[in-house]
Amino acid sequence: MHQHPLNPARSCGFSLIELILVLVLLGILAAIAVPRFAGTGEAFAQAAFEQQLKSALRYAQQTAVAQNRPVTIEFSSAGFEITFSDNSNPLRNPADGKPFDTQPDNPGRAPDNINFSANGTIRFDGLGRPWNNGDLLTEPFNIGINNTTLHLAPQTGTVYEP
Repeated sequence: MHQHPLNPARSCGFSLIELILVLVLLGILAAIAVPRFAGTGEAFAQAAFEQQLKSALRYAQQTAVAQNRPVTIEFSSAGFEITFSDNSNPLRNPADGKPFDTQPDNPGRAPDNINFSANGTIRFDGLGRPWNNGDLLTEPFNIGINNTTLHLAPQTGTVYEP
């Protein structure tokens, strides 16, 4: 603070150098912080969709084992849908009781900015083993989400990232 030369108790405000220094520091902080937050919406949407898919696959497998009843996951470019194999009734999300393919909350649907590539059908039998096109999986089933690939392991049905 700059003080008045005739009356030291009376303060005149900040000097020009102090104000410029504060503005420079704010500019540096803004230059560092803004790029970190720009574009994070897409990254969060992708991470959320990956977690939703992993959870849905695990839940489908656990439901197939618990009910000794096959569960089918059908993949398309738009997302995925989970049904009971014996009657095509949708498997319901335990969090809200809605099928995994309902809108507007988008369970099972890939967000618009997500490139989802996994076409085909996986069926978990009553032992939790993954099947594809009527055959027990012998190699990983790949699920692409933007730059990430998830794998569904043969025999065990474990979902993992390489």
